[in-house]
Amino acid sequence: MLPNPNYVINNPMLNSRSLSSSSETLNNIDEDQDILELHAAIKNAVNRENLLHTRLQELEGRLGIAIEAAELGWQALIKEDKLLARIELLENQLEIFTRNPTEDQNKIIQLENEKHDYQIHAKDSLRAICLEKSDVGRKCADLENLLTTARIEVN
Repeated sequence: MLPNPNYVINNPMLNSRSLSSSSETLNNIDEDQDILELHAAIKNAVNRENLLHTRLQELEGRLGIAIEAAELGWQALIKEDKLLARIELLENQLEIFTRNPTEDQNKIIQLENEKHDYQIHAKDSLRAICLEKSDVGRKCADLENLLTTARIEVN
């Protein structure tokens, strides 16, 4: 007995259209799975990026606080140094006045005042130079970061 030709054509299990649509369905399922995995990977990457961004903001805030504290400490040190220099000047003047009066007392006091003024001016100049050096270093670091970022973006 010969097989019925209609049976082969009409049987969904043996029909070539049915087989090709089954493979398309499998391909679609694989593509959907790939899309879901890609979506999950992107979502994880975005979460990690947000976490890193939050950490970076926190570190920038802490760095700002540290810089401010360093500046306040520097200012306190400068004020203390000025006060100590002023105390030394006043002690020297007191010593001069307690000695036997001489004609050169006024000249010595004037020289002590000039010395004090010179020291204050020199310390202020050094402070300004240190701040300028610090700013230049910070700007250099910023420019290096920008250069690194630009190189990464170019590649």
